[in-house]
Amino acid sequence: MWDAHCHVDDRRFEETREAVLERAWLSGVEGMIVAGVEPEGWARQRALALRERGRIVVTYGVHPWVVSRSGEREWRRMIGQLEGALRQGRQEGIAVGVGEIGMDHSRRVGEDSWVAQESAFREQLAIARALDWPVVLHGVQAHAQILSILRRDGIPASGGMVHAFSGSFEVAKSYTALGLSISFGGGVMQPQARKVRYAAKMLDAKWLLCETDAPDMLPAPLVGQMVWNEPANLRFVLAELAFLRGVTLQDLEAQTVENTKRLFSLCKSER
Repeated sequence: MWDAHCHVDDRRFEETREAVLERAWLSGVEGMIVAGVEPEGWARQRALALRERGRIVVTYGVHPWVVSRSGEREWRRMIGQLEGALRQGRQEGIAVGVGEIGMDHSRRVGEDSWVAQESAFREQLAIARALDWPVVLHGVQAHAQILSILRRDGIPASGGMVHAFSGSFEVAKSYTALGLSISFGGGVMQPQARKVRYAAKMLDAKWLLCETDAPDMLPAPLVGQMVWNEPANLRFVLAELAFLRGVTLQDLEAQTVENTKRLFSLCKSER
């Protein structure tokens, strides 16, 4: 199994990180992509990836939530550090993409940040195109705007992924038409999430990825049993996806691992 998107660098794991990683490896997780949200976290990601070389790789980006709570000078300073961090990560063989970037129009962020979010998103998208690195997209209640920007500005030739997808099959097809993979997390296990579950069922297998987004997106059956989500729970998401698609768990696991490694050129990074 490959966890296509998680945040094991998160400070919520400060006291339990070693146990969380050990449980992941014992559960059959072969590797994980740890996504970045701001420079402070990039340093923690780098240390983990250098220590767990071959099992942890990273992407660096400035998250729309970070943009929304920062002044323009601050988030521009962060983006100014991004290309250097990515190039260093490439030289070290640990960085494989740009993200987590995108737009969020949920109640979690103020509408007054939408203009800044778009500017930050487009600037980071331009960096990804210049480096030709896959992008890792965050989109909440903003798919129409994100798709409009992607169509207008373009995506890297290497593609990218929409993480923790929560939209309809029609929206998923709009992303895959641009060359972007779709990643499903614990949200697909909610029985009431009918449009997401239908998208997970119908999506062409070559675009399918699987993630935990740990420590967030705790699968519904585990609520009350655990405080935070963790990569070891990837097996539950995979099992649900296999059920929805009517395939064996082994076949789905093999497909998602192949897709993840192809998108992020992981075979190359392991050499």
